[in-house]
This record gives sequence, C-alpha cells and structure tokens, in this order.
Amino acid sequence: MRRYELMILTKPFTSEEFRNNFLPKLQKKIENIGGSINLLEFIGKKLLAYKIKNFSEGLYALFNLEIPPSKINDLKSYFNLNQDILRYLVVRLD
Repeated sequence: MRRYELMILTKPFTSEEFRNNFLPKLQKKIENIGGSINLLEFIGKKLLAYKIKNFSEGLYALFNLEIPPSKINDLKSYFNLNQDILRYLVVRLD
C-alpha cells in the first residue's frame, strides 16, 4: 500500500453535517476499497477566489491515506460522481 495525501473541497455544509453525514460515507468508501485513513485535518469553511458550481465558499479537509495503487482510480471515480465534492487533489507521498 502507498501513502497519499488527499485535499477535498466540498459544498458549504455546516460542521455537524460534514462530520455526521459526509465524513462517515467517505471513510466507508475508503475502507471498502482496502484503504485506511491515518490522519484527518478538518480545515473548515473558506471563501473561494471564484465561484465553483455557484458556490462562493466551501469546506476544506485534508486526509493522509494508505490505499493500494490499483484502487486510486476507484476513489477518483467516486469523487467525480459525488455531487457534494466540488474539487479534490490526490498526491502520492514518498
């Protein structure tokens, strides 16, 4: 398994909605594809420099993950299909 860093930008949920609804679904998805979350840093709500999908603010979260390299595309497909995620960035850590 390789280590990855994931930054996501989601719709501007309240903190409780993010922690109670969105985060458990994401954790379950990562575990279902054989990965694990080592660190989660909830950055919070920030104003965007420009509107993305008609939102002028969003919630940021940073994850350190361990996922098999063959499953990273499954995770990216999930992000592309999820309507709550505005943007994401996955970077492999050495």
